[in-house]
Amino acid sequence: MAESSYEYASKPGFGQALAALPGQYLKVLTHPGINTFVAEKKKGSWGIVWFQLLLLGILNALIIGVAYVIAPSDLSSVARSTGMSVQDLKNVVVITTAILVFVLTPISFLLSGGVLYLIARIVGGKGTYLQQIYVTLLFGVPLVLLSALLYLIPATNTWLPWLPHLYSVVLMVLAMIAVHSRKFA
Repeated sequence: MAESSYEYASKPGFGQALAALPGQYLKVLTHPGINTFVAEKKKGSWGIVWFQLLLLGILNALIIGVAYVIAPSDLSSVARSTGMSVQDLKNVVVITTAILVFVLTPISFLLSGGVLYLIARIVGGKGTYLQQIYVTLLFGVPLVLLSALLYLIPATNTWLPWLPHLYSVVLMVLAMIAVHSRKFA
C-alpha cells in the first residue's frame, strides 16, 4: 500500500505534466529506445491522455481546414445536382470534415490502441492500457501533426505525409516492448 501511494504521490500534477510534454515528445522522437519508453510509461494519467487526444483532434481538424482552403475540391457538379450554391456546399464540406476529424481522431486512436492492447495481452503482455496509450501519444501526437502539415504541400501530398507513419511503426514496436515485456514490468 505504501509503495502505491508513493507512486501516486510521485506523479507530476497536470500543469507539470503539460509543461513536460514538449520535452517528452522530443526525447521520444530523437532518442528512441526501449529504455526511453520504460522511463516515460509511468508518468501518464488519463487527464493528460485526454488533453493530448482533444488537442490532436482540434489541431488536425484545423490543418485539414487549411488544406481545403489551399487546394479546394471542385464541387460544382455536386452543387448543381443538390441545388446548393458552390460556396454553401464548400462550407458544409469544410465544417463537416472538421467535425468528423475532431471526433474520429481520438476515437480511432483509442480503438486502434485497444486492438493492440488486446493482442499484447493475448501474447502475455503485462502493461496497462493507460501506459500503452500514453507512450503511444508521445510520438503519435507530433508525428500525426507532422503528417497533416506535410499534407499541405500540394505536389507531394500523395506520398510525403506517409513518411512520419513509417517512423511511428518503429516507435510503436519499441513502445509495445517497453510497456508489455515482463522484463520491464
